[in-house]
Amino acid sequence: VLRGEAARGGGGASRVGAMEVENPVAPMAGRDATADVESWGAGRSASAGDGLRRRDRRSRSARSADEASEDFKGGLVQLPKGRRAPEAQLRRASTAAVLCGVREMRGVAVYRATLIEFVCTTIFVYLHLGIVATATAQVPVPGTGRPASDGQPAVPPTMQPMFQSPPLVIAVAHAIGLALFIFASAAPSGGHFNPTITMATAMTGHTSWFRCLLYFIAQTVGAIVGSALYRESIGWDAATPQSMAVCSLGSLTSEGAFVAEMMFTFALLFIAFGIAFEPRQGQLFGPIAAPAFIGVQLGLNLFASAGLSSMPGYAPGMNWAICMGPAIALGDVPSHSWIYFVGPFVASLLHAALFIAAPPHHAITGCFTPPLMLQEREREDAADGSGRSD
Repeated sequence: VLRGEAARGGGGASRVGAMEVENPVAPMAGRDATADVESWGAGRSASAGDGLRRRDRRSRSARSADEASEDFKGGLVQLPKGRRAPEAQLRRASTAAVLCGVREMRGVAVYRATLIEFVCTTIFVYLHLGIVATATAQVPVPGTGRPASDGQPAVPPTMQPMFQSPPLVIAVAHAIGLALFIFASAAPSGGHFNPTITMATAMTGHTSWFRCLLYFIAQTVGAIVGSALYRESIGWDAATPQSMAVCSLGSLTSEGAFVAEMMFTFALLFIAFGIAFEPRQGQLFGPIAAPAFIGVQLGLNLFASAGLSSMPGYAPGMNWAICMGPAIALGDVPSHSWIYFVGPFVASLLHAALFIAAPPHHAITGCFTPPLMLQEREREDAADGSGRSD
């Protein structure tokens, strides 16, 4: 209104709609009034713009903090955390609370990951039993044997192995299968499905002990369920220790089998941690090469163990669940089953001592910090940065 009056040089009164409003501003003061109105409007716009910029800055800070807040699942990848804890809780978290997994107990992510571990272990053990049965299967030689006829008894056919080198078939098949299952489960759970891997990552601070306990239970139960399903597939009453691939010693003594189990497990852990479970190494090899290399090492271990025993049947377990699951499902747990737990446990202890004393990145940092603590520091830094931005 004032701008219109000033432009017309009028004063005294202005019309707003049908209402007459007296204008106390003199005609000569029109320019000043117009400037005041324009200045007031510009101030309102600037204030609104500042508010929007502040809100946008806070939103970006919150997003940055959420992105920086990651949970290390003790596997090949780091996953974004769905919800941040309050800043006070972040600062109060002690080393013991972080390593024990106190924060994880209150969330749902660890329970979802546990479900994935159960499913993966169930399927993997079922496939493991099928691989062993196929690799060691006997097939009839063509042209041998005849059915009963004219009062003559039947002559059974001559049997021969389906594969000339069962250990090689078992090694290659397990290497491929392990790599594929790690690819499939690394993101949701870390790709363990092996109590030995879970126990080893807890000892080095990659996995909380609460998550370790849940995984251990899920993997053991999953192995029993997978074995029971396989026994049902081949016929519940027809199952034998051989058909269920129950871990056996062959011609080895208990002491010899224990040493072999410990060494093969240590070799698997050394490759897995040196390639996949160290963040800097993970950046070097990427998410594709690491599962393939771990699968190759498992295959090498199985192939190398084939010549240890002069009798067939021995193979290193390197996995408590894969040995105990079939035995429990069959209802016949051998007396030497302790080897398949104590051997990997000792190997995990030795490897943890080596990894902490001389981690793969020791030439850069010179010391070891549990990855869970590094993650906690990143959370605190993100929270502090968010607070300063606000």
